[in-house]
Amino acid sequence: MDSRSRDRAMSWEKEVRDERNRCFLSLMILLVTLTAIGCGRPFRAPARIPLLPGNLAAHTTVRHLTIEATAILDEDELLRLFNANLRLARLLIVEVNIVNRGSRPVDLRRVRFTLEDADGHRFRPLKPRKAVKKLYKYYRIKNYVIYFRKQLEADFERRRLSLGEPLSAGERRRGFLYFEFPREVDPLNRIDRLTLRLEGLAGTADGGVLELQLRRKGAPIARDGVNGGFPSSSARSELRPPARARVESPIILSA
Repeated sequence: MDSRSRDRAMSWEKEVRDERNRCFLSLMILLVTLTAIGCGRPFRAPARIPLLPGNLAAHTTVRHLTIEATAILDEDELLRLFNANLRLARLLIVEVNIVNRGSRPVDLRRVRFTLEDADGHRFRPLKPRKAVKKLYKYYRIKNYVIYFRKQLEADFERRRLSLGEPLSAGERRRGFLYFEFPREVDPLNRIDRLTLRLEGLAGTADGGVLELQLRRKGAPIARDGVNGGFPSSSARSELRPPARARVESPIILSA
């Protein structure tokens, strides 16, 4: 073979090799793109929870603080807001809104929340990251882009009720509390009442516990004078002791 033929053969081999590399690179880009689309961010975290008939709600005013709480239970609304049925994943989210109508800051660092159903079953508090983990586990999402999961965890963290800084005079603070359904409770059973207890507000009486009875709108009046989860004026005037004699150490939810 003369030099000219040899040069043509080498040139042809180079073109074939370059074309093969281009095809391989294009295929890899396509696979990465399809993976990112198919395993993208499957869930989302809404900015707030609307007050709907299917949700449980309550509010009360104690001294200069107004506290509101809403637990979202409507499954269709859960799918719309979170792109997931949290109840199937044994998750329950309570949105808490605290307003300081006084003239001084309120220390929230010692505040503790506990949640029980009407039968006394205690819901376990979860950190935002654990809540996201339960979502991924229930929906059996094993192949995903790490970035999207980290982004969802960051969103759940941002939506969490912040207790690490004092509540300034006139300030309104809103955020989520994440809970896990007790093992004894079927998460799809109808829930008509939840008790959210708050302890540790600075300046309150020793051992005082503030209770919010979360109920459906229009629920019948209970013996404690709470109508539909909204305490009467007499119930708002002071903190009352826990309704149960049982004493347990609630898990502290702090920033």
